[in-house]
Amino acid sequence: MIKIGDTTAYDVQEVAEAFNITTATVRTYIKEGKLKGARFGKRYYMTEQAIKDYLETLQKPKEQ
Repeated sequence: MIKIGDTTAYDVQEVAEAFNITTATVRTYIKEGKLKGARFGKRYYMTEQAIKDYLETLQKPKEQ
């Protein structure tokens, strides 16, 4: 976890552990645009807001 001002960001490993998924799945979600992430150096980071936004998409009913 890194903190930049008021923003908290988590790396791929931390997000994977929090949601009990693999790091490969987290990277896939980033590449598919399901989860917003930014690369700093060799690591991807996701802000707390990006994680909340992703969780909200899981709760919305799918349109038919």
